[in-house]
Amino acid sequence: MSAFDLTPEQQQLRELAAEVAREVYAPRAAQWDADRTVLPDEEVHRLAELGFLGLAIPEEYGGQGGTLLDALIVIEELAKECPQAAFQVFEHNTGPIRVIEFFGTEEQKKTLLPKSAAGELTMAVGISEPDAGSAATDMKTKAVLDGDEYVLTGSKRWISGGGHASAYLVYCRLNDEPGAKGIGAIVVPGDAKGLSFGARERLMGFRSVPSADLYFEEVRVTAVNIFVGEL
Repeated sequence: MSAFDLTPEQQQLRELAAEVAREVYAPRAAQWDADRTVLPDEEVHRLAELGFLGLAIPEEYGGQGGTLLDALIVIEELAKECPQAAFQVFEHNTGPIRVIEFFGTEEQKKTLLPKSAAGELTMAVGISEPDAGSAATDMKTKAVLDGDEYVLTGSKRWISGGGHASAYLVYCRLNDEPGAKGIGAIVVPGDAKGLSFGARERLMGFRSVPSADLYFEEVRVTAVNIFVGEL
């Protein structure tokens, strides 16, 4: 078996994902995109019930305990018919939720990962800024420790899921060390006081995935519970 051969289980997974894409999403995907319709909640729950949102999440945290390849197989098949559905599987398996799995505290893992796998939580990532795109180390958004809280100030740009996600993994400066050494990540609830959003961007494609700027005006987050740590 070569490195790129699929197991029988993965072949079955591919066939299931292709069937769902063809029968459930193909008839509606184009209209959703034209209307800029975010994937409906019932469809997010459908993906969760199929096990697609927790494919690469360990079983102890409510996932399927599969591999990243398992998730990529499903993403590929869904994307052939419905990028909106594929994006959900992408975010829940390969996006910011994976950062929590690898770098988060045990409390964060037990709280956030099961909710993500169940489709009860969506998490977007905030890295780019108006003056920090591909050169992410130029970011200026910062978090200052104040007692048992971090106070977050700054902004993020081009955030897929901005204004819609239930939480954001926000990369920011935790100290004045140059380059990447002073950068860490903080989980910010979508309804945090002081967090606001820019107008939804009108994209040329991928229009069903909301995108907006994020603004942090002294957003306070509890350090012990949601601080991911220096990266």
